[in-house]
Amino acid sequence: MKRLIISICIFFICIPMSFDVLSYGSKSDDMSISIITPSWKNWTNEDGTGFYFDLVNLIYGPLNYKINITFTPFARAFKMIELKKSDLMFSLYSRDEKSEVLTSQYPIDAGTILIIFDRKLSWEGISSLNKQNVIIPRAYNFDKFIKEDITFMEIKNSKQGMAMFLHGRAPYFATHYVEMLELQNIHDIDPTKYRVEILQQKDLHIGYANTSKGKILRKIFDQKMPILIQNGQIEELYKKWNVEQLVNFKVNTPIK
Repeated sequence: MKRLIISICIFFICIPMSFDVLSYGSKSDDMSISIITPSWKNWTNEDGTGFYFDLVNLIYGPLNYKINITFTPFARAFKMIELKKSDLMFSLYSRDEKSEVLTSQYPIDAGTILIIFDRKLSWEGISSLNKQNVIIPRAYNFDKFIKEDITFMEIKNSKQGMAMFLHGRAPYFATHYVEMLELQNIHDIDPTKYRVEILQQKDLHIGYANTSKGKILRKIFDQKMPILIQNGQIEELYKKWNVEQLVNFKVNTPIK
């Protein structure tokens, strides 16, 4: 009987302790932001530095959010946000509110898509690609904004795309300008043989998981971003990381 009483006492003592642990874990999760992203030089460096990370710290740092970063290819990053297994990613085109991925009201940059081809081919803009084959990375989805009759050969990533292009699998290869410039250096592309042109340019936004937490994080961003634009901190970030400011920031009334 004595052992039974002791056991019951221990049980009731442990109950509030268990609830405290669960409660603390929930609060901790609310004040952490899981970022998932590829590594882009000067934008999302693998040491945790870069334009995008500095921007996130300016937005959420003063509110005592803890930032956790995971590096992964773009397609997987998007899938993780879509499945609500991560909170935030970078460089998405603006999306419909009904989407499983939310996007910020304010852009964070403008994404330029470059296309490379043999100099023997004539170039009169995107119309030159009509009825042509173009290699593109599957995850970026920039082909959705192109109306010309083009056969897009979707591949896993830009590295694979450049390799296929150089082996003559298609006359054109298009990808994000950061990756194109990096691949030009890696493969020592001969500028006398190949030509690179701008295919398109569109604003890029932060992507958030379509969850209650994601909606809160997006609201915070869209409230604080106009302040950073107006006080010149965004301009300073571009100078700090020596990256070109392509987006034309327009300050609207912050969301309340």
